[in-house]
Amino acid sequence: MKDSPVRHASLSIVHGTKLVYARGYTMAEPNWPVVQPTTCFRMASVSKTVTGAGGLSAHPKPARSSWGTSSQDILALKTPAGGAPADSRFKDITIQHLLEQRAA
Repeated sequence: MKDSPVRHASLSIVHGTKLVYARGYTMAEPNWPVVQPTTCFRMASVSKTVTGAGGLSAHPKPARSSWGTSSQDILALKTPAGGAPADSRFKDITIQHLLEQRAA
C-alpha cells in the first residue's frame, strides 16, 4: 500500500463456508477514516472477473451451470454464528446478478 495510490483496503478470508479472518487496513493521512472489516467500498470492474471465476469454479459441474443458478445453492454460505444470512432475499441472488452487479 505504501507504493500505490491505495489508501485503505479490507481483506476477508473464508475457509469452506466459515469466515476465518476479516481486517481493515488504512495507510493514509491522519484525517482519513479508519477502515473496518465492514467498511463499504465502491466496486471496481475487476470484481466481475473474480465473481465469474469463483462462481464457475465453485460449481461442481461448471459446464452445466446456469447464470440463473442461486449463488447460495452453490456456496451454501453461513453467518459467523453458523446460521442462514439474515436477509431472506440472499437466497435469490443468482450468478448473473453478481456478474451484472445488480440486486435480485
